[in-house]
Amino acid sequence: MSNKLGKDLEEWAPIVKKNRLAEQLVFPLCKDPPIQRTASDLVLLFKPRTPLELELAKLLKTSNNNLRDGEEYTEAELELIRAMSLKEAKAKWAQLKKMRALVGYREAKLKRQAKIKSKTSV
Repeated sequence: MSNKLGKDLEEWAPIVKKNRLAEQLVFPLCKDPPIQRTASDLVLLFKPRTPLELELAKLLKTSNNNLRDGEEYTEAELELIRAMSLKEAKAKWAQLKKMRALVGYREAKLKRQAKIKSKTSV
């Protein structure tokens, strides 16, 4: 048993020697902070792997309710707007813009609060 212990200790001998000869040793107390990712970051980085995830991704790509980059409204919203009168459509557009702005303000507020160490209740 002591022979095995000696072999284990010999394995560490070069590291101990290097540390003894070093002018300065650094033992970091804190690790790098974990990366804070937002939900939108996770969505962009997500890759479907399981059969269920692949099937859902395929269904979501064919959906009319997805907001495409650079477009203001989804295909389903545009179909509803075409079916409405001009007055109703303008009212709906204003409501949609307001709701999207509120969501944007909320996300910005939560992002700011995430940076603050002592958070207050929302």
